[in-house]
Amino acid sequence: MIKIFIVYDNIEQLDLFKHSTFKNLTPLVEYINMNTKDGRKNGFKLKGEWGAKTNPFCIIFDGDKAIKAFYSENDWEDNAIIQLIDYLKENYD
Repeated sequence: MIKIFIVYDNIEQLDLFKHSTFKNLTPLVEYINMNTKDGRKNGFKLKGEWGAKTNPFCIIFDGDKAIKAFYSENDWEDNAIIQLIDYLKENYD
């Protein structure tokens, strides 16, 4: 089972992903909002494991095994959500 975690701090960051469809994949997606108490705790823990500092941060798991993580220091030019969508379309469509 593919599970995707998306750590974000602005709901607009999710618009691209929520409007994307994938032919051969229905992933379980967990959204982690950094503006909530629990979200900050979980988001910092997850991002800290992978050395990410900025939002959005995305990571794909297959079971307990991490497949690929996405983040960017420059959100506008190399958006992590766009990287995630491109990866899923290339590998699962």
